[in-house]
Amino acid sequence: MFQKLKSLPLRVAKRVARAIQDQDAKRYAAPASDDGGGPQVKDIPDTELADLPAEAVAYDAAKAVTESGLVFVDVRPLAAYRAGHVPDAVHMPLGEVVYRLAELPPDARTLVYDDHGEADALRATLFMRARGLEFVYTLTGGLSAWQRLGGKVERSNS
Repeated sequence: MFQKLKSLPLRVAKRVARAIQDQDAKRYAAPASDDGGGPQVKDIPDTELADLPAEAVAYDAAKAVTESGLVFVDVRPLAAYRAGHVPDAVHMPLGEVVYRLAELPPDARTLVYDDHGEADALRATLFMRARGLEFVYTLTGGLSAWQRLGGKVERSNS
């Protein structure tokens, strides 16, 4: 899909991306619950996910700790993100992945993580892959593996 978009003028490609984002927002819109949560990636039907085994999208944490130029996406709740995250990680809670997908650079190697590299990160990764982001992977072992291997973690108030 991105190959087709690359051949379009930038203003047209932006309109297409915005239309897809708006369409997804309408399809997955749900009233906010008392805890402020909205639709979640786990609520997305399996038909909306890339048909790939978990191993095909896994990215070794040991490799990630030493590699540069990666984009990290933290899909955990805000409190967990504030308590500690990979430096410069994009905070994109599961409830926002559907709406904010266009914020991610399409050609960058992107690593999605949660606390332990489990279902939330994998489901978000498969959704992003199904939407055409080819270089999205799940960080094996999540933030806990990153820390065990000596990866830096920063805290924030925002």
